[in-house]
Amino acid sequence: MALGFAAFLVPTVNRFLDSPLATHAVVAVLAIVWFTLPAYAMRLANASVSMPAVAARVSALRWSGALTLLVLVAWSTAVIHHAMAEAESAAMGQPYCVEVAGNTGPHPVRSYFDLSGFYMHANASSLRHASLVTGDSADPRLLYWSYYSGRFVPENMGDVLQCKLESQYVRQLTWRSRDTTPPTTTEFGLGGGQWRIPLAYLGRGSYRPPELHFFASGNRFDPPTGRLVAHGPQSWEQIRQSISVSLCKPATLHGWHRTTDVNHEVKTVGSVLGLEKQSIRNRVKGSVGEQYVQRGIDGQTTTWMTCGVGEFWQYCEHAFVREGVVIRFTHPQTELAQWRRMENALWARVKSFSVVWPVAPPASCGGGYG
Repeated sequence: MALGFAAFLVPTVNRFLDSPLATHAVVAVLAIVWFTLPAYAMRLANASVSMPAVAARVSALRWSGALTLLVLVAWSTAVIHHAMAEAESAAMGQPYCVEVAGNTGPHPVRSYFDLSGFYMHANASSLRHASLVTGDSADPRLLYWSYYSGRFVPENMGDVLQCKLESQYVRQLTWRSRDTTPPTTTEFGLGGGQWRIPLAYLGRGSYRPPELHFFASGNRFDPPTGRLVAHGPQSWEQIRQSISVSLCKPATLHGWHRTTDVNHEVKTVGSVLGLEKQSIRNRVKGSVGEQYVQRGIDGQTTTWMTCGVGEFWQYCEHAFVREGVVIRFTHPQTELAQWRRMENALWARVKSFSVVWPVAPPASCGGGYG
């Protein structure tokens, strides 16, 4: 009974207080109450004399429940020291940092109680109990905490960690939380550079492949409009304000970018707005579409667009490359003529997020772009 009650109580207290120290205190107090309250009730009923069998059962319940809760507190605090040791071991002497799942999303570890068993567990905001990153921003190692293995194990997915890499990161923690002043920006290292994105843009990143993601509105790419969500299903309005920045060279500028292959026949059919207009015929289905491209002096595509596709019938999918960085976004079809000005404005916005621009972005994330 005590175990089931604790399973309900711990996430509830975490949700409302978001303080693992408070959660431990609540469970410890509950253990004392569990032990003393039935005894007090028995004395009031004088059950130790009139109902000895009942008294024996209540006594067993008192001891077992209180001990169960205290054992849980002991286990939770033991996880702290074990996780700290494993974090140091996983970092192998390099600077590192650790994030845990919070109520509103992953956040850097604030005190060593954030590494406790009561707090370090996955929830709706994160699939991982805790994540650790070490190495440098050009070639980071990402790991996550596994209770099954009892250590940090290699991660093959996950967003960037928004915490500062430090030597002996967890050894600097205390029982008191670090500064919890709400940040005004999202900061992280990625692709060999350092990035600082105002929170209004809902900026984030991913390691594999190294990509930035944020939301922006209008042709000056100001902060997005409407109600945006950081997790879960997105509205079409939010999707159309989505910006993706690849810090490596993908196979093509966009998933819809067609080149001549076994399934598609691509032909140049004219020139529009300084762009080469191409028709695309699907050899299997017989359907015909079109796209617009601009090529550099080396013959590679530097700008690609297609308009009037599926749900985006009033919008254009647009991608371009600068300095080996590929940027993808969506804009109204009515602004097709402003394609060059929009590219310049979006490029300036991306550069404004850079604290340290990548000296040499990763060469490839799956072939060259064509």
